[in-house]
Amino acid sequence: VLEIAGLEDEGDTPDKRLTVRFNTCLGACSQAPVMSLDHHLAGRVNPESAAKNVAHLLEQDGHGE
Repeated sequence: VLEIAGLEDEGDTPDKRLTVRFNTCLGACSQAPVMSLDHHLAGRVNPESAAKNVAHLLEQDGHGE
């Protein structure tokens, strides 16, 4: 995810389109590991699916608007 986002650690991308934060609890342990994308949870992710989710999000026009 960090590589796809062009980041070395958590934080905002330079264009402010993406924020990466490491979190200990999103309240969805039964679906762990979990990531949140635009306030929607994606469960049972692995490194490959997490990277695909982020790449897809960044490809969308008007993301975050």
